[in-house]
Amino acid sequence: MKFKKLIVVITLIMGLLIFSYQQNNQLVVSQYEIVDDEVPEAFQDYVILQISDLHNKSFGSKQERLIKQINIIAPDILVITGDAVDARRFDPDPVYTLIEGLKDTVPVYYILGNHESDVPSLELYLSKLKDEGVIILRNETVLIDKSGELITLAGIDDPTFQPTIELAKPLSSLNLRNDDFTVLLSHRPEYFETYAAFPVDLVLSGHAHGGQIRLPWIGGVIAPHQGFFPELTEGVHQKHQTQLIISRGLGNSLFPQRVFNRPELVVITLKTNGETP
Repeated sequence: MKFKKLIVVITLIMGLLIFSYQQNNQLVVSQYEIVDDEVPEAFQDYVILQISDLHNKSFGSKQERLIKQINIIAPDILVITGDAVDARRFDPDPVYTLIEGLKDTVPVYYILGNHESDVPSLELYLSKLKDEGVIILRNETVLIDKSGELITLAGIDDPTFQPTIELAKPLSSLNLRNDDFTVLLSHRPEYFETYAAFPVDLVLSGHAHGGQIRLPWIGGVIAPHQGFFPELTEGVHQKHQTQLIISRGLGNSLFPQRVFNRPELVVITLKTNGETP
């Protein structure tokens, strides 16, 4: 009888260990279609891949599993929406390795999250990324051209870089236009109301880590700057003319375990001409 109990205990422990590993390491791909008449014809079926909150995480040797999945998706652009590193245990190598593995494969755009605000020698870190071709958006916009048609990609720093300044100020400085299809990269989803006050069609955010632990029929349990049972942790949200997509992220920060919340790659496909998803 004792032997049988021991077998049961060992089986349960092994099951928990396997579950824990899968929840932290098994990538999931979430796909969304954004249908908007302002999407130019040339950008029909244009694919944006979003990754967020890597927090020094590695997926296999030299990021091989993550790079392989990105190459399978074959996006038109890759956007990194902050916290690629973790300031508490700063290690840029997982980011450098990822970028090196994607070199000459896909254009990469990067905005800064709250953890980047505490990175030692931030300018050195960013200069190395720029040397690898990463385009870093710090309260600025770029125009993405395809067959002579344009969309606007904007990116703003996390508010921790300028804590005494209202977020509306850097957003105002972007001089966004109503008649452009505009994608805004901003780390924090909890400022959705502010984003929606500007001519922004799509916002891509992270930061919430999917609520870290997700419960059936309830959702995320806790998120930074939103507290317990937060509203904005994943998926698509709509406010006025603006849609928000929140990545559940790839890595962890303070709490080391995800539950029913596997690391997520977000794939957004742009659609025009009133096509339905």
